[in-house]
Amino acid sequence: MAATATDNVELVRGIYDAFNQGDLDTVLASMADDVTWVEPEGDPLFGGTYQTPDDVRTHVFIPALEEYDDFTVTPNRFIDGSDTVVVEGVFTGTSKAGTPFELPFAHVCDVQDGKLTRFTNYEDTALSQQTREA
Repeated sequence: MAATATDNVELVRGIYDAFNQGDLDTVLASMADDVTWVEPEGDPLFGGTYQTPDDVRTHVFIPALEEYDDFTVTPNRFIDGSDTVVVEGVFTGTSKAGTPFELPFAHVCDVQDGKLTRFTNYEDTALSQQTREA
């Protein structure tokens, strides 16, 4: 039985929930083995395209958890586009220098056969850079 659009939104929602609970194994298990994960090139910490769940863990998740305290990814709106789910939300946390930050994002998540196949993060990279300098 094919996944429905509602199933895809719930899958994506579950990824955010698991990340915020520190359950990276569940997040990574929700990705296709050949996932394409795109972070903005203007982001000096995370910028780039990653091709496997392990690459995402190594180059995105671990650095985020090491760089920030109380890092949370809060989705505020899910836009159901069937196999594509768009998420609007905000990153929040505290820089290692002790400065709290709030950074809006939009994520485009492509889902196929119950797995995340492509993830693209859109954020204000100038504002992102300021959170690290503060």
